[in-house]
Amino acid sequence: MQLVVFASHSLKSFPSVVDGLQRLADEATDLEIVLLLRGPNEIAKPMFEMLGLGSIPVLTGSASLYGRYNVRVGPWLMFVDSTGRVRASSLVNYDWQVSRLYQLAKLPLDSPDALSPNSSSQRVLPEQGVDAWKP
Repeated sequence: MQLVVFASHSLKSFPSVVDGLQRLADEATDLEIVLLLRGPNEIAKPMFEMLGLGSIPVLTGSASLYGRYNVRVGPWLMFVDSTGRVRASSLVNYDWQVSRLYQLAKLPLDSPDALSPNSSSQRVLPEQGVDAWKP
C-alpha cells in the first residue's frame, strides 16, 4: 500500500499530523509514504527534513493533479492499494486521523465494513510518472 500525502509548507502548521506520519513511517513496514507537492518548491524538502520527515520521498506534482482529486487544502492523505484503488482519503488535522485512515485503508474489501464495489471510490493508475496519474 502507498500513502500519498498532498502537502506543502502548511504541514508545519499541523504538528500532530507530522507526529502521526512519523509514527506511521516507523511502524507500518508494509506502507510506502510519499509527500506530493502542488508544484516545484525549493524550500519544501529542507522544511520536511526540519520536521523530521526527511526519510520520506518528496515528489513534485502539479495543480492539475491536485485538481483531479479535488484537493484544495492540505494536508490531504490518500491511501492507494497495489491495484491502484483509493482505499481511504481525507483532509487531516490530527495524528489520530492519520491512524484511523490507515485502519480504514487496511480493511479487506470483502469485509461488510469495507467499501462496496459499486461505491464512488476512485482508482489511481500510475503510468509514466506522477503527472500521468489518472482518476
